[in-house]
Amino acid sequence: MPISLVTADYTQRYSDIATTGDNVHVIWADDREGYCRLYYRKSTDNGFTWSGENLISREGEVVVSEKRNICITASEDQLYVVYSVDVGGDYSVMFCRSTNNGGIWEGYQAIEDELSTLPQPSISLADDSIRVVYCDEPDIVYVASGNNGNTWYSYDYLNFYRSICRNGQT
Repeated sequence: MPISLVTADYTQRYSDIATTGDNVHVIWADDREGYCRLYYRKSTDNGFTWSGENLISREGEVVVSEKRNICITASEDQLYVVYSVDVGGDYSVMFCRSTNNGGIWEGYQAIEDELSTLPQPSISLADDSIRVVYCDEPDIVYVASGNNGNTWYSYDYLNFYRSICRNGQT
């Protein structure tokens, strides 16, 4: 039997999910304040019962209400989220984390800002580093953090044209 995590008059959409052990973590975009914000809920018993919802986007952030603009990943009690925000017609790729299984959200920062096209970020964990890809049209950009998202490095443009130009070819 399906379980409704949120039932309200406003619109919830574009959910994403991550699991670790018996923990299930869900985020979604929600327009209850007249613009989209990012919310979070968790279950510690494989989805049978759920915590209350928590707002995890920052005050004033307008989360982009389009597909593939929020993403979560998890490892043990550490959760990592990337999402797109609209900043006066430009876009930013935002990052935040929880190091205590969703209890407190911190480490908010823009990985990239002033993007003219929708970034559609995605996030993953690999060994001891966080990996993010996003669109900076016409490019796909790869960036990583080996220190829990405190700093980001390895900005790499993955499209063919930039790769040729970076190697001195035209």
